[in-house]
Amino acid sequence: MSGKRKNRAARCEVCGVHEGLCVCAYLPRVETDFEILVVQNNHEVNKPTNTGRLVSHAFARSTVLRYAVRGEAFDPRELQRDDRRYALLFPRDEAPTLAPGLLGDPVPLRLVVLDGTWGQCSRMSRRVPGLAEMPAYSLPPGPASHWGVRRASEPSRISTFEAVIRAYEALQGEAGAEPLHAFFDRLCAAMLFMKGKLPSPEVPAQWPIEGGVAKREGI
Repeated sequence: MSGKRKNRAARCEVCGVHEGLCVCAYLPRVETDFEILVVQNNHEVNKPTNTGRLVSHAFARSTVLRYAVRGEAFDPRELQRDDRRYALLFPRDEAPTLAPGLLGDPVPLRLVVLDGTWGQCSRMSRRVPGLAEMPAYSLPPGPASHWGVRRASEPSRISTFEAVIRAYEALQGEAGAEPLHAFFDRLCAAMLFMKGKLPSPEVPAQWPIEGGVAKREGI
C-alpha cells in the first residue's frame, strides 16, 4: 500500500520527480552559438521520464516541435527554412561526428534532435518531412550514462537531454557544460531513488570516478 501511495505523489512538471525531490533549482539556462530544434514524438509528452522537454528549459535558443499529434497535421516549415543550415543528430551509416567547424558559417546552424524511443526516432528520421535528406551527424563517444531509468539496447543510446549536452560539448567545448552535467546527475539520482535503485536521492560517491557531478564541481 505504501508503494502505491508513493507512486501517486505529485510530480514536478519540469524535472518529473516527486515534488519533494524536485531538482529544478539546479537547472541552468545556457546560451549557445547554434539553435536546437527538438522534434518530439507526441507519445513522449506525458511521460515523467522524458528528458526532451528539459532542453527548452536549459538551452535558451531551443524549441520543441511535436510530431504525430492525433488530429493535427505536422507543419514542417521550421525544418525547411532557407535562412538556416540544418544538421540532424542521428547516427546514420557514415555520418560524420559533430565538430566545432560546423559553427564557422554566417548562416545560423540549427541542430535537429529527435526525442522518443530508439524505434520512434528511427522512424521519424525517415518519415518526418525534410529529415531523410538532411545531413546527419553522430555524437563523439562519451562516458557511460547514469540515467538507468529506461532500458537502452546498447550503451550508446542515451537520453535526449544527455545527447544535447554532448552535442553542445562537441560544438562549443566542455567549459560551459558543467552546470548541465551537475543538474542531470542530480536528476538521475532522484529518479533512481524513486525507483528503489538507490538508497538515497544524493549523487552517489562513486559517480565522480565515472565523470559525475562531484568531479566536475571539484568536490
